[in-house]
Amino acid sequence: MSNDERSSDAPETISLCDQSDGKTYALLIGVDKYVAFEELNVCENNVDLFSDCLIRSVGVPEDQIYCLRFGFAKDEPDNFTYQPFQHVIEQRLDDIFKIAEKDNRNKLVVMFSGHGFEVDGEAYLAPTDLRITSKEEYIKETAIAYRDLVAQLDRCKVRFKWLIIDACREPGKLANDNRLQAFWRVLRSRRFHKPERSVILRSCESEQKSRFVSPDGFTNYSIFILALVEALRGFGTSGQITMKSAVDHVIKETQKRSYHHGWEQDPCFSTTFNDLNNIILTDKIEGLTVSQFKKGRDLINKAKRLFDEFLYPVQSGGELKKLQEASNMVQEALDLNPDPAGNLYHEGIRLKADINREVQNRINKQEQLKNERTIRRLKKQLKELEEEKGTKSNELGKRLASQNTSQTKEESISLDEYKLEQIREPENDTKSRDDRSNRPNISDLPSSLNNNSDAAPLSSERSDDEPPLNDNFEQGNGDKYI
Repeated sequence: MSNDERSSDAPETISLCDQSDGKTYALLIGVDKYVAFEELNVCENNVDLFSDCLIRSVGVPEDQIYCLRFGFAKDEPDNFTYQPFQHVIEQRLDDIFKIAEKDNRNKLVVMFSGHGFEVDGEAYLAPTDLRITSKEEYIKETAIAYRDLVAQLDRCKVRFKWLIIDACREPGKLANDNRLQAFWRVLRSRRFHKPERSVILRSCESEQKSRFVSPDGFTNYSIFILALVEALRGFGTSGQITMKSAVDHVIKETQKRSYHHGWEQDPCFSTTFNDLNNIILTDKIEGLTVSQFKKGRDLINKAKRLFDEFLYPVQSGGELKKLQEASNMVQEALDLNPDPAGNLYHEGIRLKADINREVQNRINKQEQLKNERTIRRLKKQLKELEEEKGTKSNELGKRLASQNTSQTKEESISLDEYKLEQIREPENDTKSRDDRSNRPNISDLPSSLNNNSDAAPLSSERSDDEPPLNDNFEQGNGDKYI
């Protein structure tokens, strides 16, 4: 922390989030496009991010925040009223100071993100239409003098003033840049007057560059602004967010991230307040009150422990009820409605997704085991049916075999009877022939009958007085016999 501090006559507590005790106004300037400098493609993103943080975390109404950037008004992309040209910036600075001075209890935040440089020992901020020529006077006329900005801030009679300068980096390939020196070298000088009741926070020390990164791989943000937004959202704290805690977080995180990338960047600040703990930036952490945030944090931590116990059980396997209990805790924390851009919200969403994925995996395993058991049961039933079918088939086979045996026997008996009948029929024929052979032959008749020539001739007609022929007479050899 800088020792560059001076006593203030206002030891009372100041709250940026309390709009009932003086309103908080903000003017945020982001300059990406330049006529003379290279395009930055990060400063307008910083304005958008910080504006959203003031609304969500600090509680500043949207209509009390003014932003200067290209295409700020979506329905009026060509509206020059809010684009960061020199005359527009100067006009909007005058406007915001006048608005804030309507009530001396009001608070004011001014942020600039863009190029900065020095000419002849004087520091300047670069608007879009800055012209770099060999004439120093022309450069001065088209830039925003830092000395003038500090003087305006000092004349503004409000309760609290916060100036944030994120001079993106030292000037790069500029026209005639041999006449330009490091912007922060002069800005850090003690000879500048510090505005009363103010805090000035700068992104880096002298001879350093203000670096930026792309957290999502698409959108660039200054690591200084990222750390500041994190501080306002309650990262690394569990109580009220004061200017002291925010400054400490910004310095620590910016240094850590720049070191991680092999850079060197050390934010610095100056103030006229004795105790920065008396300046409360927000009593909300990620959109929640302190007690709500603590409750949400405790719920998330307990859910994490339960989830870890399920994933890495000490004794037995993980119990599904632990996952359900952890899921309920996470949902309870999310029901508190934390800031969607805050760490607590993102932790809850990620943890809930992990729990739901593990629950789905467990359900899939249970379904798989259930299907396997069903398949085994069906196979067993099929086997039993096949065995039962085999038994019945054997019984039916035996029956059929038994019936076939009986039928064969009957057929055999019938065949035997048939053969016996066949045997008997010739015997009968022989007996009949024997009977015929036993009949009396004509030669055996008496000769008197055989030689009676006087007998009357036989007639084919028979008289009524004649007796009927004997039944024992048969027809034979074409002759009739008495």
